[in-house]
Amino acid sequence: DKQTGGAQISLFSMEGGLTEMEIDVQYPNVPEYETMEKLSKEKSVLGVYVSGHPFEKFLPYFKDKLFNCSLLNVFTEDEEGGKKTYTEISDGMQITMGGMIAAYKKLKTRSGAFMAFVTVEDLHGSIECVCFPKTYDKIREFLEVDRVVSLKGKISIDDEKAPAIIVEDMQEFSFEQAQQPKANKPAVSAAVAAEEKQVSAPAKTISDVDKTLWLNVTGVDEEDIDELIETLTYYEGETTVYFVDGKKKMRCSQKVAPTRALMAELSGFLSEDKIKLL
Repeated sequence: DKQTGGAQISLFSMEGGLTEMEIDVQYPNVPEYETMEKLSKEKSVLGVYVSGHPFEKFLPYFKDKLFNCSLLNVFTEDEEGGKKTYTEISDGMQITMGGMIAAYKKLKTRSGAFMAFVTVEDLHGSIECVCFPKTYDKIREFLEVDRVVSLKGKISIDDEKAPAIIVEDMQEFSFEQAQQPKANKPAVSAAVAAEEKQVSAPAKTISDVDKTLWLNVTGVDEEDIDELIETLTYYEGETTVYFVDGKKKMRCSQKVAPTRALMAELSGFLSEDKIKLL
């Protein structure tokens, strides 16, 4: 027997079976989660957003951006189904984008500086954004999952990797700083967008074998130059390297593969304007 409020309630009947009991449960009145919190919990538990996308309410503030992840789905493949040729984007194309930080990973370069690989997501998908040390220093204060950002940079297309954005500038979005969108603001015409794309895109794509990496080492001391040359040996490839020191031009005996990792290493020695792949 169980003593409850001065009355005894028998849990068993005389025949030895269970006695039916009416239990009155008072559930608390819990309000529904705020939209952003609900979406965040959906993503953390299910891995996907179910009732919407958190970037949706920010979309009106990014109508002027030239890039979104839907463009990554527009491509043709060769007969073997291997190499993709993107029809709406090209290597070196200048773009602007708005989205949310879905993930990030920071790493330390050989020179001791930090850089980051940031996954930015919009309504159509996600893309990796490479932030070299100088850019990372500017964004590290707000580098956090679910932060809304706007960015500009250049598309990097590699046959062996998914397209990425080499970030030149990234800003955290805030309603206070954003200009309120106009209700009847006309959309950018397809002709204007095509014209902007044509101006931004390079005339043709040149393979890395045909390019030259120019490093302006003017003012860099010999110890750093020696370390720079040693760094190049870790990225052996087919691209010729030239050092420029004042009016002198010197060809380096070491040819390199100009990967994102190498560019990150070089930015630890030289400013971006002194590193040119042409």
